[in-house]
Amino acid sequence: MNSGKHKQSIVLKPNEGRKYNMGPMTAIFKADEEETNTNYSISECCSALD
Repeated sequence: MNSGKHKQSIVLKPNEGRKYNMGPMTAIFKADEEETNTNYSISECCSALD
């Protein structure tokens, strides 16, 4: 059902967002609680290649 309200798009490039380094892996949160009104979460995870 469409409430008639327009939702604003969130557009981020690769590696943009809140970064958390966790040893050999980096988690990048693109959108979560505040940006989506706690409806969903989108993240990117990267690991270093040997």
